[in-house]
Formats: sequence, structure tokens, C-alpha cells
Amino acid sequence: MEKLPLLNDPLAGKLGSEVLLKPNAVTSPITSITWKQGPNLAVQWDGTAIQSYRQFKNRSSLDVETGILTIRNLVLSDSNNYTPEINNVLQKEIVLKVYREWMRPVPKPTITVQKTPGEYCELTCDGDITDAEPVTYSWTKNKAALLETERNIIQKVFVNLYLTSLYQSVKFCILSSIQI
Repeated sequence: MEKLPLLNDPLAGKLGSEVLLKPNAVTSPITSITWKQGPNLAVQWDGTAIQSYRQFKNRSSLDVETGILTIRNLVLSDSNNYTPEINNVLQKEIVLKVYREWMRPVPKPTITVQKTPGEYCELTCDGDITDAEPVTYSWTKNKAALLETERNIIQKVFVNLYLTSLYQSVKFCILSSIQI
């Protein structure tokens, strides 16, 4: 089974729990740390004092030896992309997804077919995944797994019309909750 590349595998955290955001290891002594949530400052250390911003006040701690950011009492709005910068060097983004202890069952997905220029069709799998996230989108071809991804977006796949007839080639999109 071919797995679609993800920018970053998401880090999952349960609502109300604690999560550790771990940057890559740094070989030189750490002199400054900045963590951003999306484009906004979350926590910053300038070598002397740690400053927490917005919802991270009283809910976060920063290990100045390792750069690890701990967020306590997770809320749904903590779900976001986090970017650490250590010693003025930008590091790999970390994707955090906060989920509820209960999840709504995923719905039966719908598939739409749209012809694209050339010999391909675009198949789109869609379903209301509100309160069911995180989910996995999977495609099968002739009852065999074709593609799988863990993105919570409308999943699309391009199919060559000449493989066989479109309706016999790729027929099934499976939407399922990810077990954490």
C-alpha cells in the first residue's frame, strides 16, 4: 500500500491532557528559544526570562536546556502548527491535533468524479468529519488498498482512464477514525 507523504505526522493530544512539543536536538548551547503557534508567538526565551503569550500563560512550560515546550490542560483551539526557533535557527514544524475523548462516528463518504484535461479523472472523497477527527481517508482499487492518508481535508485522487473503465477501476473511498 502506497502512503501519501504528509508534511508532518500529527501529534495527537487528548482534550484536558498534557503534550510535549519536542524540537530537533541542538548540539550547541541554547541561547534563545521561540515557539510560534501558526504565525503568533506562543512562548519565548531570550536567555534570561521566559515569556508566555495568550492562552499559553499559566498552561505552558519551557525547558531551556532542550527546547521542549509542554502545554497543559489542552483545549481544542490548541490544535495548530507549532514552529520552534532555537538559537535563531528555524526548525521543523510540529502539527498538534487535540481530540475529544469521544468521537462521533464517521459518516459514509460521498465520491464526486470530475474529468480533468488529458487522460485523467479527479475523484474527491468527502464527508462531514466534525467531531470525528482525526480520520483516515483510504482508496481501494479492485478491492486492494490503493492510497491512504491521515489528512483531515477533502481527499482527492487522480485516476488514469485507460487503466480500465473508471467505474471498475477505483470505486471505494473509506473514511475511518484514527485509533489513538
